[in-house]
Amino acid sequence: MRAVFGIGAVVLLLGSAVLIFRGFGPSGTVVLSNARAELSMMALNSVDIFVTMQNGAEPDLLLGASSALGPVEVINPDDAGAPPIPAFNDVSLSLDGVFLRLSGFDSLPEEGQLLPFTLVFENSGALSSRAVMGRAADLHGTHQALGDLWEGEELVAEGHALPSLDLAMTQLDDGGWQVILETRDFTFAPDSPEPEHVPSHGHAHLYINGLKVQRMHGPEAVIGALPQGAYLVRAAINSNDHRPYIDANGPIEAVLRLRVE
Repeated sequence: MRAVFGIGAVVLLLGSAVLIFRGFGPSGTVVLSNARAELSMMALNSVDIFVTMQNGAEPDLLLGASSALGPVEVINPDDAGAPPIPAFNDVSLSLDGVFLRLSGFDSLPEEGQLLPFTLVFENSGALSSRAVMGRAADLHGTHQALGDLWEGEELVAEGHALPSLDLAMTQLDDGGWQVILETRDFTFAPDSPEPEHVPSHGHAHLYINGLKVQRMHGPEAVIGALPQGAYLVRAAINSNDHRPYIDANGPIEAVLRLRVE
């Protein structure tokens, strides 16, 4: 596969549960795990569903979702096309990226209740699993959605410039992709179970067609091969304690449009 792409920089709660179900497709490589549901912060009589998707050697596309309990909407913050599942990657539905919204409840599910749902993939077909209803907050999944509540200037020491970044991607010989972030006035920090804010330090999130693909604790990362198609790739930088860096225009991000042929 060859790719044609352009580079541009733009500046543009709840519950968790332990894994008890895994979903397998009839013939594909994607496996679902860690499915959980939370009361929706944005819609009445609705729950939001999050799940990890573990992929094998064949890149795939998420085409849609359904549930016997009611209508399911695939929420995509970038309003982009079908989210890709790169080969040999684990990706997640999350509140700051693509996730599912299940609606139409007369009475909301109780904590611990199992909610059946099905994801439909281009290659792996229909995968069914059950999400466990929970309530505990997950800051990793909510910091981007709550970003407007924070002032980016608080994350930078007085007198210092706000960070900025550019994004580039290079296709590798095996079909995978090297992702390169060039940052200014920003330092990548290692992951920590108890993160503490250090001004102008943090990590980045990488999204493709709205789907969170990877958290980056350094300026470079490698993802697997992507299906043929056009993609909106976005990287956003966040503080160690998971707050987005923002300026007057919103979260500080870099965006790249990628075509895989």
